[in-house]
Amino acid sequence: MPDPSRKMKQLLRAHAKAPNHVSTARKLAEKADYKSWRGMNLQYGLLGNRVGKKLGLPVADLSVLADFIKRDKLANKEWLILMKPAFAKAVMQMPWF
Repeated sequence: MPDPSRKMKQLLRAHAKAPNHVSTARKLAEKADYKSWRGMNLQYGLLGNRVGKKLGLPVADLSVLADFIKRDKLANKEWLILMKPAFAKAVMQMPWF
């Protein structure tokens, strides 16, 4: 797989460095210089698709890399995105991290 783009590297660093690897789409978009959470979500989802396909998984989307907590479930006003621990560990081992 090719190296991630500059923005994706920023996004992955920000998410891996977030407390407990938890953030919101809005915060991640800001950290990676995306214009909105929608662009960030699209790019992160595409990465999940590529990783999932590479692993031969039947479901290849962002859920391969992260879990989600709906807003208001824990008094959160936005959806929370939890980077899966194994993915966070892999990101933190990348030379560009």
